[in-house]
Amino acid sequence: MIFLNWKANGNKNLIEEFKTLNLNTNFVVMPPHHLLSSKFGTITIGSQSVSQFNNGSYTGEITAQMLSDVNAKYCLVGHSERRNHYKENNESLSKQITNLINYNITPILCIGENSAERQNNTYFNVLNNQLSICRKECIIAYEPIWSIGTGLIPTNQEIIEIKNFIKNSYNNPKVLYGGSVNASNIKAILSTEVDGTLIGGASIKVDEVKQIQQIIQNR
Repeated sequence: MIFLNWKANGNKNLIEEFKTLNLNTNFVVMPPHHLLSSKFGTITIGSQSVSQFNNGSYTGEITAQMLSDVNAKYCLVGHSERRNHYKENNESLSKQITNLINYNITPILCIGENSAERQNNTYFNVLNNQLSICRKECIIAYEPIWSIGTGLIPTNQEIIEIKNFIKNSYNNPKVLYGGSVNASNIKAILSTEVDGTLIGGASIKVDEVKQIQQIIQNR
């Protein structure tokens, strides 16, 4: 599956452009929260985040029930930007996962090491800690922090190493790869037999998504 994380980008005009692509169910668009209730036609939608709280006096929060109301099927949990900017941790992320599962929304747990952790060979410990809150309902998205937005991509062997580690250690979940994925490298990334990709920067470029769609169809 191909998950398109628009991050804090996009508007209703972009939705209309995406609707012309006739994306099949292998694609999931993850727009900002203010667009989730827009008309996406047949496009499957997911959310970029969810509150650790249920409905109540939590100004500005988006709860799992609200995501269910707009028919969101998936939700990112623990994206590195959320961990960094909003100090999300295993305690709050575990609550998010529970809330999503309670509303039949599939959590996509994001994990990944930074460049120092990769270089000093502590990345397995880092990933193990992040994976400790994994539930059987989760999809895992491996996004090495040093790759996000940098254009740097792990080697195929490095991706395979992490994919096998996750699948062998945590009851064989689906594993996505994310981090600088685009039309020029997605075919090579998918050759590692990951179960899909999480795309950031390229996800709001309609022409590039169209190329990715063609690559997927021709595999």
